[in-house]
Amino acid sequence: MSKQHQTFSVCILSILGMANAAQAALIDQGITTRDTTTGRVWLDVTQSKSRSYLDVTANFSNGGDFSGYRYATEAEVLQLWTDAGITPTDFRGGSEGVLIRALQNLVGITQPANGNLLGDATFGINGDMYSTGYRRGSMLSSSGTSGTAILQNGGYSENGNVGNFGSWLVQVPEPTVAATSLVFAGLTLRRLRSRRV
Repeated sequence: MSKQHQTFSVCILSILGMANAAQAALIDQGITTRDTTTGRVWLDVTQSKSRSYLDVTANFSNGGDFSGYRYATEAEVLQLWTDAGITPTDFRGGSEGVLIRALQNLVGITQPANGNLLGDATFGINGDMYSTGYRRGSMLSSSGTSGTAILQNGGYSENGNVGNFGSWLVQVPEPTVAATSLVFAGLTLRRLRSRRV
């Protein structure tokens, strides 16, 4: 093998390794996706399709359909996209379309192409308020190697029928033993200090 051929092979393997590392941050867990970069667990957007913001939030309590979840903020949705290698914009083609499709394969497609101009789309509402009674949303769409990732400026009624929209929901983290221990230690220290006074 020539020196040039070896260098070319190392470059190709490095590029493939970087692509795999970007994708390795997101782990498919069935109806959830774990982002190992942030530790967040995302419920598939399709699990809440066609349910209003108020209906979803009413089901956050114990025994509800979305118990243990909360609405993600727009910043958290953007971080998920960034961890998937996606940059929000009006239009992206090439490899970014492939990355958008990979994320859609994890979180679900809420509107199949069926001849629409967008291709397969994932529409989701997040927890950020647009105006009173309205929430912000976002869209991923892909068709072939082209794709679009938009954090939308429009508002979606909190109690209205949202059709092909789902919700960007993240799991509420369980308190860790270390965090619980720190809180307990802090309370104990505070109590001891108050006894001295």
